[in-house]
Amino acid sequence: MQTERSGLYKILVIEDDEILCDLISKTLQKSGFQTDMALSGKDAIEKIINTEYLLILLDYHLSDMNGKQVIEELTVKNLEIPFVIMTGHGDERVAVEMMKLRARDYLIKDINFIDLVPISVSQVVAQIETEKKLAKTEEFLRESEERFRSIYQESPIGIAVYDQFGKAIDANKACLNIYNIHEVSELANLFDDPDIPNNAKDRLNKGNIITYETKLDIKSSIYANILISPLGLYSKGYLDSYLVHIQDITEQKNAEHQLQKMKDELELKVKERTAQLAKANEELLHEISERKEIEKRLEDYNSELQLFTEVSSELVANTVYNANKMQSLLNSLLDYSRIGMNSNYLQATDCEAILKNTLDGLSPLITKSNIQITSDPLPIIQADTIQMTILFRSLIENAIKFRREEPLKVHISSEKKENEWIFSIKDNGIGIEPEYKDIIFTIFGRINSINGYSGTGIGLAICKKIVECHSGHIWVESIPNEGSTFYFSIPR
Repeated sequence: MQTERSGLYKILVIEDDEILCDLISKTLQKSGFQTDMALSGKDAIEKIINTEYLLILLDYHLSDMNGKQVIEELTVKNLEIPFVIMTGHGDERVAVEMMKLRARDYLIKDINFIDLVPISVSQVVAQIETEKKLAKTEEFLRESEERFRSIYQESPIGIAVYDQFGKAIDANKACLNIYNIHEVSELANLFDDPDIPNNAKDRLNKGNIITYETKLDIKSSIYANILISPLGLYSKGYLDSYLVHIQDITEQKNAEHQLQKMKDELELKVKERTAQLAKANEELLHEISERKEIEKRLEDYNSELQLFTEVSSELVANTVYNANKMQSLLNSLLDYSRIGMNSNYLQATDCEAILKNTLDGLSPLITKSNIQITSDPLPIIQADTIQMTILFRSLIENAIKFRREEPLKVHISSEKKENEWIFSIKDNGIGIEPEYKDIIFTIFGRINSINGYSGTGIGLAICKKIVECHSGHIWVESIPNEGSTFYFSIPR
């Protein structure tokens, strides 16, 4: 692989022995490197000023100056370039001296010198390439952190971070606005809220999520829905920090109060109307000629009462349904926002173990629905284990959810490519129309809601984000009413 790419790199050989300089240069060219030659320190510095080199091979004893002087002159001119020192009669003092100037390697001109030159250069070039990739990765992570911080600050939902003792350590603008304060230090202790459940801290330490409603203070008319989730690493039985979402639900609460007021007024009117009807019935019983009209009026009033009751019940049911649906949507959005936060902690991940754990967790559903799941041997990859577990479970649950009446069959396999692993999850479910293959991976990109399939429309978007966090991609191939195969790649 190195030989194929080494032609992209230009090496400057600095050696005052012209024959040896030419020999070194040709040896490197045979290994696929581009080379240039300089027979003195002054000549080398002029070439470096005018030409971009990836690496220089520097003879320590030149005719006009030594290697240290060359490097110091380049440093003065702000021309820092990786270098390898060559010497025919150096000692440990020279080696230490050049290593302090950040030499990448130190070669002795002995009988094996020419053979070692391309090996040393290849190793140093690989090291430089790795350093450049790391620098790009660090820049990408910094930009990602800035984007996340911007989203965090501009989110319309209040978000705050509290330490293990309940003290606020960070909060976004929406949070400060909801509490009508200017500084994070003005936020009260998380566990001083009188509406927080008594066992909230124990439940959070076990990894559970806490939700409750509260009134911001006694005098305030602002209501909020609080969602607390564990954040940070476990340490001595407790969590390092907590993530809190604060949603202003004042309008919703006011609407509920207004609805209750209308219901009370309606009940009062019903009672008044019933009393009026009773009195009218008592007064008109002796008037036989008007009895039929009285009975008709009573039927009309009863129909009106029934209509009012049905309207009131429907309003209450819709309010409860919408509140539950919003809560489910918020939880899914929270899961989506978390993806990628720890994706830089890659580790050896056994996909066989992940699949086994996933199938164990789904065992009751698999047994109940008579689902047949098979797999080929899966590899060990470098990935975020938690996110890969979420990915496998989401794709298998997706296949189970969108199955046909006939028994479901699912097969999981992988294929080793040159630079990546290709995983596939194949099913014989309902399939997907071609025009929807891209829509299903977007947030809220649901295409089956009209067919009675529940959900938030975020599951496959989470899968896409996990794969992209691992620098891979995900796609689907499907035939309607025959099945689908979801593919995703993970770089090796």
